[in-house]
Amino acid sequence: MKRQHHLTLPAIALAAGLVTPLAFSPFNIWPVQIIALAILAGVIRHNETPRAALVAGWAYGFGHLVTGLYWLTVSMHTYGGMNIILAAIAVALLALFLGSLAGIAGMLTRFFANRWQAGAGITCLLIFPAFWTLAEWT
Repeated sequence: MKRQHHLTLPAIALAAGLVTPLAFSPFNIWPVQIIALAILAGVIRHNETPRAALVAGWAYGFGHLVTGLYWLTVSMHTYGGMNIILAAIAVALLALFLGSLAGIAGMLTRFFANRWQAGAGITCLLIFPAFWTLAEWT
């Protein structure tokens, strides 16, 4: 049963990341961003170890970036003359790399929440936003 838990939380984070671009233009469904980040904070809080939180944060970041940066594939293919498959691989690799920033934010959130024995409110309202802001700033 524990193995299923390790697969479920990153899958939830990935799904939240995949829908995040709906918050931006041309869809402009802005509450999606708030809900997706709240889901991510909850997933990170439910992970027991910083390593599991790293995986969940990375899954969110990858999902968010692979769908949010789709336009780079079109740009590299149409205007850069790159093969469409190579352009898609390049975007996926970029999303894999940049998704690690969200993973690091999740790992640090879980690490400090464990270290400070922080409750759900402190974790989700103070620790997670602080590390998320640092990850976005880099």
